[in-house]
Amino acid sequence: MIADSRLRVMKVVFVILYLCVSASGQHDEDNDYPVVSTKSGRVRGKILKLTNGKEVAAFLGVFFAEPPVGNLRFKAPVPKAPWEGIYNATAFGPLCAQSKNRSHWDIVMEASGKKILRRLGLWDYMQGEDCLNLNIYVPVEALLERKSNSKPLSVMFFIHGGSYKTNGGRFYPGEWLASAGQVIVITVNYRLGVLGKQKELIIYENTLPL
Repeated sequence: MIADSRLRVMKVVFVILYLCVSASGQHDEDNDYPVVSTKSGRVRGKILKLTNGKEVAAFLGVFFAEPPVGNLRFKAPVPKAPWEGIYNATAFGPLCAQSKNRSHWDIVMEASGKKILRRLGLWDYMQGEDCLNLNIYVPVEALLERKSNSKPLSVMFFIHGGSYKTNGGRFYPGEWLASAGQVIVITVNYRLGVLGKQKELIIYENTLPL
């Protein structure tokens, strides 16, 4: 049973990695909002122009599992079913439910268009149980080079800390890691607190249902 549970979790991880590799393989021409074709469906992202002169394609808030509610609460994640049309991945998805009496550093845009670093309370962010989403960052040149069958990029899968109580994938600048290391970077949300089954609540096949 334990092996079966781990296998299901690994299948979800492989779905994520396939999505990322596919995203670097096929895309429609668009200066600011590229659309990529994946096994699950088409996804629209956006181009981030960094201060170092490089550009990174970001696909934000992409759900990798069905909503973990109802009969799926406290269960291993179920891979997201394929979708019709184009999935809009131009904005971060919700955080997983957690205490709002905490704060995080985040980049915000002022009315003037200037981006600044500011410490914000978690009450400033949408959160809930349907939160199993990830953010994918791909160097723009990789999207173009894949057309010429160049070598695929490595994938960096980043799992945030927070003692299973707080935090989220959006608080980590994956675009800069992707730009600096020429890798595909993924940041991810996973269930926290009681919903994430902390150590005193690990009763489901001795695993944490991320």
